[in-house]
Amino acid sequence: MHLPDCVLSDHLQDTDADTDVRVDQPEEKAKITSVTLEKDEAEIEAEFFFAVECFLEEVQSIRTTIKDSWGVYKRTGYDLVIATLLTNTAIELVRQADDQLELLVERPAKYPAANFPV
Repeated sequence: MHLPDCVLSDHLQDTDADTDVRVDQPEEKAKITSVTLEKDEAEIEAEFFFAVECFLEEVQSIRTTIKDSWGVYKRTGYDLVIATLLTNTAIELVRQADDQLELLVERPAKYPAANFPV
């Protein structure tokens, strides 16, 4: 295979194109006025109930999976360890999800956590 002489050359030519680099100074950004968004109580309540409904649907899905796992054990006598581990893991996941729900969702004023726990 024959390579051109320019590839075999051991020196590179410097071009002036890369020495004329111009860096633009950043422009001053316009001042941003801070804005406070306020939700009305009806919107807060709607979002709260939607979040609770989604949470309960997920819990129901988990319950169905656990029930199926115990059904397999009841019918076959096998997989006791799997059903037990699945149940314990599901309980912990639901507890964590409950804690996260409480942190992420804004409660309506008429449903305080002390009187209406999730």
